[in-house]
Amino acid sequence: MFEQTFKNIDDILHKDAGCGSELDYVEQTSWVLFLKYLDDLERDKATAAELKGNYTPLTREQRVAASQATIFALLNEKQKEFIDFVLSKYVETGVDELDQEQLPTLLTNKYHSLEDAKDILGDTANISKLFIEFQQHLYNSKVA
Repeated sequence: MFEQTFKNIDDILHKDAGCGSELDYVEQTSWVLFLKYLDDLERDKATAAELKGNYTPLTREQRVAASQATIFALLNEKQKEFIDFVLSKYVETGVDELDQEQLPTLLTNKYHSLEDAKDILGDTANISKLFIEFQQHLYNSKVA
């Protein structure tokens, strides 16, 4: 049932320019699955809360507000500008904007080309690392 879905994810990540080694590939695949898990967990908590009437899930806006200071403390101004853009898309659209597949689209939307993005943010590996690492703070258990 999920075999084709995993194959599609594998194909996309394996072809990604940010995958310099098998470890990069494993990290990105693991992160996509982790984000899916977190999204499903939030939905499960919301469903359980409706049944019990005692849980209020964080909205995307609340999640960003609660974690933004921690995220930005680790970044330079250019990185802050890009991550702020990504967070605005996350609030607007949802968790799908945090998928590694979206990174080239986000970079192109913000900087008009991948080359311009690399000139501003650094090489592909550093951009990919930035994109993955800020999300750990967004979904920190203290925030969730």
